[in-house]
Amino acid sequence: MKKQNSYLIIPDADKRLKELCNQGMKKLFGKRPPQAVKDRLEHELKIVKRNGHASTYLLACLLSQEAERLHHVIFFRGVITSSLIAYTGGFSKVNPMEPEYGGVYLPFETTREEFEKREPELEIQCGAAFIFYTQAFLCRELPEYRYIAYPRKGNAGIQTIRLYFIKLEDVPAEELLDQPNSNLDEYPDYMYFDDFYHITLIGDNKMEPVQYNTFYRDIVSSFDESNSKDVIPKLWRYVKKNDSLLRELKDLMKYKVRTYEELLTALCVAHSTGVWEGMTREMVMDGRLPLAEMPGSRDDVLCYLLGLGYEREEAYRVWMNIWRGRRLSSDEINTMRERGADDWFLNLCEHVRYMFPRAHCAQMIRRDAFLLDEPDDQEK
Repeated sequence: MKKQNSYLIIPDADKRLKELCNQGMKKLFGKRPPQAVKDRLEHELKIVKRNGHASTYLLACLLSQEAERLHHVIFFRGVITSSLIAYTGGFSKVNPMEPEYGGVYLPFETTREEFEKREPELEIQCGAAFIFYTQAFLCRELPEYRYIAYPRKGNAGIQTIRLYFIKLEDVPAEELLDQPNSNLDEYPDYMYFDDFYHITLIGDNKMEPVQYNTFYRDIVSSFDESNSKDVIPKLWRYVKKNDSLLRELKDLMKYKVRTYEELLTALCVAHSTGVWEGMTREMVMDGRLPLAEMPGSRDDVLCYLLGLGYEREEAYRVWMNIWRGRRLSSDEINTMRERGADDWFLNLCEHVRYMFPRAHCAQMIRRDAFLLDEPDDQEK
């Protein structure tokens, strides 16, 4: 099968995205934003334009605007929310800048656009009503495309839809759609459509307009990662009760999480593989290594390497091997040791098999703050 162009193309996407982000930057950082903020946004927009990905980001902005207009709560997931574009464009409420600028520091490199030119995926967690609305909105706004939706059944009222964008001239013939032994409850990974642009809509029956109207002003909009000390213990109790992956780490469940960074690290650790093992786990539990300082996410590893003096692209290459669980060469390990890497970090690198993105967990915390329904529970 001939490889298709997977890019979504929205006319004047570069220009429209830049205008939206510049407006958002002034709204969020003031009429005279810090130079570091302006520099990062300019850098990100340049890379996104160079790679031809502006339409992806612009579509996220447009869907977010529609959600707010219609009083739906939605959360964009994944590494795309590591970008300052996402924050200034309005489809992420998490500030990715360094703490001195009120952020939680999500490096743009983790989107993998700068050195890999990888197009970010759009994953949206939302109510079922917004899933249906999204398809109507796209047909109205982008009439040159047709949309083929593949559902995937889930548990607890959740249904996932993968929505493929196909140009009219590229719509496949009926015989290509009628494949033997096809199962529409699963994604058609073996089929033609993997070559086309798509978004994933993850339906959650708790995210409906009535709850949005009740809690949005007080919880979703006002939640501030840099000033969330009072709500973190409540969130920690909620997460321990509802996150099945976290419950598997019984010793971590006993940890007294009190800060945003500790909660973020705990979630990253729980959703990673091979991270809560070896020397780092032992040091956290006996108090020698604060949980907030443990590299629990792939972003933390990249920042640690940069702190050792690695150049950005060099750090990126080593980082890719670590978070994907690839064994490092003896030369790479020796280089890290010569640059001052801690023994516990080298031990962590040996155990990692997969590391979760920090931005995704930051969005999960915001989602949990919205869903929090037991604010007065006492910790047991």
